Amino acid sequence: MSYEEQKKVVTIQIIPHSTGKLVSFKISKKLLKIIISFIILSIVGSSLGLTIYYSRNLKLQQTIDKLHHVKKENIELRNKLNDLSAETQELQAKFNELEAIDSEIKNIIGYEKANSQADNSETLIHITNQEINFGEDTTEASLASGYTSNLVNNTEDRLQKLKNVFPKKKKELKQLKISVVEYKDYLASKPVGWPVKTEKKRITSDFGYRLHPILNRRIMHEGVDIGVWYGTEIYATGAGKVIHAGWKNGYGKLVMIDHGYGFRTLYGHNRRVNVRVGDEIERGDLIAYSGNTGRSSGPHLHYEIQVNGKPVNPMDYIKE
Repeated sequence: MSYEEQKKVVTIQIIPHSTGKLVSFKISKKLLKIIISFIILSIVGSSLGLTIYYSRNLKLQQTIDKLHHVKKENIELRNKLNDLSAETQELQAKFNELEAIDSEIKNIIGYEKANSQADNSETLIHITNQEINFGEDTTEASLASGYTSNLVNNTEDRLQKLKNVFPKKKKELKQLKISVVEYKDYLASKPVGWPVKTEKKRITSDFGYRLHPILNRRIMHEGVDIGVWYGTEIYATGAGKVIHAGWKNGYGKLVMIDHGYGFRTLYGHNRRVNVRVGDEIERGDLIAYSGNTGRSSGPHLHYEIQVNGKPVNPMDYIKE
């Protein structure tokens, strides 16, 4: 082999550690470069492939972890939604109680149309139900979204505020009902209007000091005298209980009604009484027929109102 040819090849010898035959072979430098380049490219390619593989595997693991987190949040949100649904139903039942009391009050005062407060309360519950009613087709992503999470938390806050304010409002409404009932009873019991239904109503003697037509001396007249003929129907001017029905000195045949709230009415000089002691009377009930009994100078009705035991001017109540 010439010198030029020897320069183009490389001799590779393999020397064993133990006794053995020396292995020697020649390879061209060009082929050796190709083999080395192939080895280097293989190492680089393998390293790059491993890098890409691990990078994609890391991203996949991160995605899996995120999905697990989303699934966990989804379960928590669904549990909250179930709790909110139960709380909403409970709160709706409580507001139904308020509406029932509200309806009772309206019936008491004769007001049929729903007031604005009741409408607002009903709308408020309706809106809350809409907010927490996501439906069966709700997706995992939408449930786990920040918007939905905030919506659930805000709904929880609203429900809690409503639950906190409910006992106070219920107490206020019940107290209002009691007050309305008492006030309605007061209005029904308070003496109002004329005790006679004649077309013309004539006062023959006013409330206050006067010269008594029989005693002929100046004394206090504790009621008003209404000029009516014998047998004129006499009616109660307020609801109450009859505490006297019969003869009383000076008044003749007298009907006295205790209306409560400090009110009493007296109807004197009657020809005949139409009630008995203990009878429960409503305003407008026929209680007597006018006459001229007792200390009287002619047929008329002595009508008297007492407030806490003291006579007051009946005209202040007749003209209301």
